[in-house]
Amino acid sequence: MVRKGEKVNLTGSSAWTLSGATDTTTETNYTSESTELEIDTTDFAVGEHEFEIFHDFNEFAREGESPVRRLVKRTNVVVYELKTDETVDPAGATTGAIQDFLDTLSEEGLAEALLESRSFRLRQIANRDDAQALFGTNDNEAFNAIKALRDAINDGETIETVVSVRELGEDDVVDERLENLIALMTVTGVRYFDVSILVKVNGETIAYLHTLNEPLTVYLADAEAPAPGYTREYVVLTQHGDEDPVILEEGTDFFIIGGKIYIVSSVFSTYSLVYNDTLIPEVPDTGVFAMAANSEDGATTSSIVTAMLVVTVSAIIALVGAVKYCTRKH
Repeated sequence: MVRKGEKVNLTGSSAWTLSGATDTTTETNYTSESTELEIDTTDFAVGEHEFEIFHDFNEFAREGESPVRRLVKRTNVVVYELKTDETVDPAGATTGAIQDFLDTLSEEGLAEALLESRSFRLRQIANRDDAQALFGTNDNEAFNAIKALRDAINDGETIETVVSVRELGEDDVVDERLENLIALMTVTGVRYFDVSILVKVNGETIAYLHTLNEPLTVYLADAEAPAPGYTREYVVLTQHGDEDPVILEEGTDFFIIGGKIYIVSSVFSTYSLVYNDTLIPEVPDTGVFAMAANSEDGATTSSIVTAMLVVTVSAIIALVGAVKYCTRKH
């Protein structure tokens, strides 16, 4: 079992140098001068490929004749393809989580068990901790995901991951603990979102990824401007499964840039976007400050106030100097 685009190593049934191999599925021939044949699967069609790996004994064959004897080993290579939207997941964190899981199965000699049709073998794989962390533990969720993944690989289907962000409506249920925590806060408004990583085959969702091996940055919503005369502060909270809700740290777990709000996480479920609007205090409409606040020459209020204070202080100093001069004269 190998991912499309990666290399597969074929070995013979002995330590002799291989003469070559034939992909009998596509009638493609490969030659070799080593005990191992490395084949690039970039141009392979997804699905099962049957190979004949052979060593020819040519020592006693006449020139131009067939080998005296050929030692053949037959093996099957299943090629699968994982794809994601690189504009949303440029590092491939979503497909990487599936790939790491499949690699672990291969390293432990369980790749063939995954591709078998016997349910009890799939159940054994689904009961693994890494399978349940990736695909979930509720109502045979991991088992159904593993089975659908197995079918897609055996059928030569492309497996896609999709990052889904859906704003929840009035008919959607939000965990009571999350609502209770928000009720303790001073807020102007709240929006709820479901963030999910979908695994799809032919447009149909076959599974959800619950945990990734590395963080993924996901666009949540636009940071909308408040009404004139107000400032707006955003807080993001999340609720994962049976865990208690938590408030995310801005600059680490979420950030605002270019008027957009992004979350950073390796676990996805329900998120709430809480915002609070605060009235900006009015500038006093008296004296020098009133003149500064009402200026229309483009300068900022602080710079105008500073400039007028400098002029005022200069005038006072000049007046004091004049008084002293007059005093000396008399």
